[in-house]
Amino acid sequence: MGPHIVGGEYVAYLEDGPKDNALALDAEHRGNEARFINSYVGVAEAPCLVMKTAYVNGLPVIMLIATKKIEVSKFLKFNF
Repeated sequence: MGPHIVGGEYVAYLEDGPKDNALALDAEHRGNEARFINSYVGVAEAPCLVMKTAYVNGLPVIMLIATKKIEVSKFLKFNF
């Protein structure tokens, strides 16, 4: 798989700073179950998840951490 140009509608940047070199997730063409997590903008006052990047053996691992109790059947929302 060759280099991918990031900039689609479904991009979540994982690092602060200039976007041209930032680590990002782009689920426009592929993804897993996490692609069903939605933006909180226009839906809720605040997100119920925050995304953090940890490095394990030098590789990035994405963590979604709940900021409050999430009831069963409620939408998962974060700021991307």
